[in-house]
Amino acid sequence: MPITLQTLAVMVTGLVLGGSRAAAAVALYLLVAFAGLPIFSGGRAGLAVLAGGSAGYIVGFLLAALLVGIAAEQIIRRVRAKRRGLWFFLAAVVVTVVASHLPGVLGMMVNLKLSWQTAFAGDLIFYPGDIVKDAVASVAAVAAHRAFPDILVRRMK
Repeated sequence: MPITLQTLAVMVTGLVLGGSRAAAAVALYLLVAFAGLPIFSGGRAGLAVLAGGSAGYIVGFLLAALLVGIAAEQIIRRVRAKRRGLWFFLAAVVVTVVASHLPGVLGMMVNLKLSWQTAFAGDLIFYPGDIVKDAVASVAAVAAHRAFPDILVRRMK
């Protein structure tokens, strides 16, 4: 399985846009890819990708965008600006494990007929890169929210 920046994009999308808008954006991305535009890793496209080892990760994109976006909404409302980067990072790491890696392992178990232990061991190699991508996504989200303070939570007049 190749390393891609797709998970970085999913985390940035969720942290900047919030749950529902991030889920809509990722759903559109998936729809376009499933329709045949070659935008998955290696130029893959179409529904056939759901029969491969990365199917769980791809399905997890939508859940990850929604969950990290919901977390970002709460962070913006409840945490002072100086501490948001840390909380964005923590939320991204937790969501990456739960909504990306768990479905990824399950997808490998189903599509590649791997045991839980083998699939989990194969998944572990992606953790360091994903933690770095979560840190980059958090920094990008802090910058976006600093530049556009109302992007996620509009103030009532």
